[in-house]
Amino acid sequence: MPTKTLITAGCRSQSVPGPDEMPQSFETAEDLDARSEWNDLRPRPTQPQLFTLNDSSTADVTLRDAVYFKGLSTNLNPAIP
Repeated sequence: MPTKTLITAGCRSQSVPGPDEMPQSFETAEDLDARSEWNDLRPRPTQPQLFTLNDSSTADVTLRDAVYFKGLSTNLNPAIP
């Protein structure tokens, strides 16, 4: 059964460190309604990037001469027409 509780501003928590790491402390800046079902939230590992024609100056594919990727493990494969 899901539970809900109030964590008041100023409460401290601490991360569980991995091997050879130091714990990190955190403090709530404002009151937080916490729920037990939020323990099951998983981050999205990827975020789609949309490049369109004339959508905006930052996304317009016709205005770009290069696209840069961060990281070594991008799982990209060359497109074969």
